[in-house]
Amino acid sequence: MLNWIASSFASIVTGLRSGELCSLKFSDLSEKKLMVARTQTRHKNEGDYDYVIREETKGRDGRRYIAIPPVVHTIIDRIRSLNPDGEYMFVSPATGKRMKAESFSDKLEKICKYIDIPVKRLHKMRRTYASMLLDAGIPESIITNQMGHTDIATTRGYYYKDRHSDDEKVEAVSDALQFPVKLIS
Repeated sequence: MLNWIASSFASIVTGLRSGELCSLKFSDLSEKKLMVARTQTRHKNEGDYDYVIREETKGRDGRRYIAIPPVVHTIIDRIRSLNPDGEYMFVSPATGKRMKAESFSDKLEKICKYIDIPVKRLHKMRRTYASMLLDAGIPESIITNQMGHTDIATTRGYYYKDRHSDDEKVEAVSDALQFPVKLIS
């Protein structure tokens, strides 16, 4: 269960797609960056599926380096303790094999049900990650790199959800429109 919780937490602090998350290797991690260099693809094969790791990501450049907060190292150290000799970061505790992309959302759904909160899919965490970065005023060039998008319009159009309450909006607009009293009187 800890591996599933750690993978869900890793998703919210990296914003990675599930195919990118499941193909992360311990060797992709450096002190301040995480190399995102591959993704899992799924192909139908005679009624079943083949899962293949492709040595490029969905984005135009095929590889990117994302900034990671220090908490990611704590998570990965814990994951490594569960899988000390493994190549991939996220493996199934039952099989010892690399987790498939679909496993992340399936397990997240079970965790949500277990703790009795509304069910979320992994991609929802990616949207939350993007919204948090945009709300925090992170420069657009950093956000597009973190998300693996070519421009900020993709992030804003498909991922951003305004998370401000009505009171926060009123306060922000009021603060922005403060005029010197001399102009008004």
